Amino acid sequence: MIKLPFYHNPGRHCGQAVMKIALKAIMPEKDFSYEELDKITMHDPKEWTSPPQLALGFIKLGVNFEYYIKPGFEKVSIPNYARDYAAKNFKGNYMNTLFKRVNFKPLEESVALISGDKRVIEREQDLTIKDLEKVIDNENIPICWVNYSLFIHDKEPNLSGHFLIMTGYDKDSFFYINTDNEFDGENVKGSKETFNKAWNLCFFDHGLMVVNRKQ
Repeated sequence: MIKLPFYHNPGRHCGQAVMKIALKAIMPEKDFSYEELDKITMHDPKEWTSPPQLALGFIKLGVNFEYYIKPGFEKVSIPNYARDYAAKNFKGNYMNTLFKRVNFKPLEESVALISGDKRVIEREQDLTIKDLEKVIDNENIPICWVNYSLFIHDKEPNLSGHFLIMTGYDKDSFFYINTDNEFDGENVKGSKETFNKAWNLCFFDHGLMVVNRKQ
């Protein structure tokens, strides 16, 4: 089990909360406020944080990490592609949720700023449960994003992205840090099968950012 500090999410800050946890683990002498993390990730507290914004924050701070993207990554900042993907893959009131909670301007800026950075790694082949287990075995810090409604509530896939930090595993389960106000906690147990269904959330990346212990 990976030992990490824990911070509560004050609301719509799940990206900044996992970032704060990872940063405290590798920079124990520093304590970043949510206001500081909002600024470096270009995050408005009323909106969601996209993975490229989180990656940009780590890059600005000089963190040794990897962010795994898919070919065609740059299309994430084009609203029509996001709209078509959501319409095809999610049920419920996904369209209003998407355009109410996602600000495409900081998303577009983040994509432009991180593209070409050596820490942003393009990979065509999907990541697997074994790949994630290897990161945990090496005691690096795996930040994942999942379809939260499917992973936590085991419902039909509505559009509900959420960041988690995976801390351990056994034969059938993962253990993870969840900063959601309703279900927050350290080393929460969840089904590997359900996680795997919820993990492939995005058309533009592989749902994984690895912060390395060695900086």
